[in-house]
Amino acid sequence: SRKVQTLYSDNAREFMGSAKELMMARDGGQPGVPHTNANIERCNQLVIGGTSTCLIAAGLPPCFWSNASPTFCFNLNTSSLSGISPWETTHGSPFLHERFVCGSLVILKPNVVRTTDHKWAPMAEWGVFAGYRICPGYKWRNEYLVWRLSDFQKADLRVVSTKHNQRGVGSPHVTKCVVLPETGLAFPLKADYE
Repeated sequence: SRKVQTLYSDNAREFMGSAKELMMARDGGQPGVPHTNANIERCNQLVIGGTSTCLIAAGLPPCFWSNASPTFCFNLNTSSLSGISPWETTHGSPFLHERFVCGSLVILKPNVVRTTDHKWAPMAEWGVFAGYRICPGYKWRNEYLVWRLSDFQKADLRVVSTKHNQRGVGSPHVTKCVVLPETGLAFPLKADYE
């Protein structure tokens, strides 16, 4: 619902064509001159560095970047580091919910549809935080992405591993109820990773 004033991109034909079709002003960097892309390059460095740091701290191999990077960006965009956060600028109010780090130990209440346990089993279980479920328009409906900790029993956490050889670690579960354990921030996969 926000009006885009100017699309800044490289000079790829698909961007130029989209801007023309949407009747949107477009500005582009000069090919072969890196400093004309300095802002986005610095942003990319921040995201890559932040994502790498999160993966190492959590004990997750690089193949989990597709969860760690959006989580890092969401946490950064909801933080008020120098005044108003990007989240508040977009939505008109600050993000007042607890934020979690990708790969951190959490307690989750699984979605009833995905649970196959006995009805007398505990309602909560240990999990590994995987991110936030973001809806179109950069909206968040209080839904978190979490892997069950037990999913990592046979996981390959070596740096050279790929998502294809992660036995048992499938798509994260979607849940609305996630809390940090009373012991605070912890990374349950770190010891196996090391």
